Amino acid sequence: MDLEKCRKCTLCWKFCPDAAIELVDGLPVIDLDFCKGCGICANECPTKCITMVKEGE
Repeated sequence: MDLEKCRKCTLCWKFCPDAAIELVDGLPVIDLDFCKGCGICANECPTKCITMVKEGE
């Protein structure tokens, strides 16, 4: 996640179906214990600061 590009639009938080994203000072923090890897947050991010990678990479 490249938070330097984040515009704090909160779209990732709004669209996450699993409530796996918490906003800390307006920036997204993903709780990997709840994230199911659906990729909706990455799709909705207008700056593409959230990207999907395989676990362990």
